[in-house]
Amino acid sequence: MRRMHRIRMADTVVAFLLPLITIIMRMTLLVSCFYVSICNVNAQSPLHPFPQRVSYTHGVILPDVNLDTMEKITSDFYVDWKRKYIRFDSCTNSLYVYHDDESAKNICVSEGQGYGMIIVAYMGGYDKSAKETYDSLFRYYIMHIVNNPSDPRREYTYLMSGFLKNKCDFRGDAATDGDLDIAYSLLIADAQWGSQGHVNYFRSAVNINKAILEKEINEQTYTVLKGNAIEKPDANDKKDKGSKDYFDMRTSDFMPAHFKLFSRKFNTPKWDTVIYNCYRLFNIMQDKNQKKTGLLPDFIVHVRNPAPASPPYEEKYPGEFYHNACRVPWRIATDYILNGDDRSKRMVEQINKWIIDLSKNDCYKIAEGYHLNGKPIKGTEDYPVMSFVCPFAVSAMVDSVNQKWLNSLYHYITEFRIDPEQNEEDKQRFDYYNNTIKMFTLIILSGNYWQP
Repeated sequence: MRRMHRIRMADTVVAFLLPLITIIMRMTLLVSCFYVSICNVNAQSPLHPFPQRVSYTHGVILPDVNLDTMEKITSDFYVDWKRKYIRFDSCTNSLYVYHDDESAKNICVSEGQGYGMIIVAYMGGYDKSAKETYDSLFRYYIMHIVNNPSDPRREYTYLMSGFLKNKCDFRGDAATDGDLDIAYSLLIADAQWGSQGHVNYFRSAVNINKAILEKEINEQTYTVLKGNAIEKPDANDKKDKGSKDYFDMRTSDFMPAHFKLFSRKFNTPKWDTVIYNCYRLFNIMQDKNQKKTGLLPDFIVHVRNPAPASPPYEEKYPGEFYHNACRVPWRIATDYILNGDDRSKRMVEQINKWIIDLSKNDCYKIAEGYHLNGKPIKGTEDYPVMSFVCPFAVSAMVDSVNQKWLNSLYHYITEFRIDPEQNEEDKQRFDYYNNTIKMFTLIILSGNYWQP
């Protein structure tokens, strides 16, 4: 009888507690789901939404324009830029930055993909779909990786094909500038959204950084190679000198602010050596320029005894300040703007003084190319395009003596449309290269170019 009583009592207790336990479990599950949901939302929300209004190095100036106005100009142009240049690739179900240079017959170049990935990451917050867009741009990058023949173990398969035609299976050699910007963008994305999602931004940045150091940095001079296809000299064969351009460099590939971030984030002091050697190389080149314009050529050859490249080379004016070197004032000045490096300021001050004196503070007199002595290349006179004007504006930011010049440049930049008018004969001014450099530099000019 007592045993029966205990069983009945137990049944009664269970019957009483079971609904209560079920309710508690359901509430716990709901709380857990809610917590996970909140965490996922937080993981997707940008930690540095545009605008950020960061503090640059003391003494750095912005255009003398209201910040709200500059940020609206930047965000409005971003909407137009994204509409025009972010395209869908059905072959890879991903997005790419459209390269609209019809003469080149490329739909995308890695340089543009790198620009686009940086721009979209910085515009997170203003652009509610920025992370989704960035991840799709990343997917296009990862689907167009080069196959290095000298890498049979596939340890360095993280560099992007430099030039992509309208074919689903096209692969080409890498271009260093595109890889550097992609690596930089991944660190911005990691700081913006974290790396806990389906793309581990930081791990991907580590991987491409390793590949760049192995395949795109000269191991003897610690300068920057033009791409992965340039062969190193064989250390075991004294007759093997490597590629004929192993000791050449594209000047616009020197991005000291990028390199300093890589050094910090990856704990790779090799980048510090590259920074030191490239600054030294550029100083030598500026000193050789007797006119003291500060201008650097598109390409430097024989970096141990450096000189401007001479035609025939891979570009039309390889030894002049042309469509590659036009980016140098922006790339170098950014190091002073963010890090206060005096080497950067000294280097761009020469360029600033020369262009202000030459144009007499009239940016409409900027040419689309210069000889190193400061004379415009024939046919480019008084032809301001964004790829030249915008970098001059960034370099002007390093000192308040340039305020009037910076204001003039900024007003010219912001009056420039993204599309030509129907009757516009020359559409080159409005192409991907000019508009994308404008978009990139508007972020800097408005005071929103932060670093993690």
